[in-house]
Amino acid sequence: MPFIICSVAAVVGIGIFFYGFNRMHRYRMIQDTPTSKVRSIAMGLVEIYARAVPERCMQTAYSSIDCVYYKYVIKEYRRHGSGKHTSYRWDRLESDEMLIPFFAADETGQVYVDPTGAEFNLRVKKLYLQKAGLGSLLSLILPGRRTEDSELIELDPEESGFFRMYSVGDRKYFEYFIEPDEQMYVLGTAANSPSAPDNVLIRKGQNRPTFIISDRSEKELIGKLRAQMLGSFAVGGGAIVVAVIFFLKAL
Repeated sequence: MPFIICSVAAVVGIGIFFYGFNRMHRYRMIQDTPTSKVRSIAMGLVEIYARAVPERCMQTAYSSIDCVYYKYVIKEYRRHGSGKHTSYRWDRLESDEMLIPFFAADETGQVYVDPTGAEFNLRVKKLYLQKAGLGSLLSLILPGRRTEDSELIELDPEESGFFRMYSVGDRKYFEYFIEPDEQMYVLGTAANSPSAPDNVLIRKGQNRPTFIISDRSEKELIGKLRAQMLGSFAVGGGAIVVAVIFFLKAL
């Protein structure tokens, strides 16, 4: 048994630790790459802060808002275990995303963006709750704006939801998206492409594959990556220490 605990803790710790190095790599790359105006971008890795200008629009899955990118995640409140070992948590049930090319524009011009392969770092912009079974009747008196879909209650994504009562089977619908004219941060590779307007686009590079699109400012993005990096090093390092302790005890 100690060897099993040791092995599991070691694998988990190493995995989390490597994730921390991934966050550190992005953290340093964002810090080391200067922000450019669209008109002055050079071929290679570039960083811009511009607004999204659609070539065409699509609509989000539940809120029906025009966008150039959206992702939704559905989570269900489930019970795990039994007796003293019973626990409750939100499990991911389903997720999907849709993306289309768009322009990134500032006061100096605009450039085509092919978002294929990008890491999207976005806030939750819409959050809905669907009550399960008889709970759907109680939802009529719960606070929150109701949507056209009578089963969905719109919640504030900024609220923690700590004091809200949930039942097994309840579902939450999270929506992430980029709207037309929304300011966004883009870190990707500028390259020549005869198929793009003006023969230039920003995309995921082959030699430098880092490609980030975010609705956060550079400062906010750096802060989040720094927290993820330090948290991963702390948790991963702790798991490795636990693995070593159990290994030594098992000898």
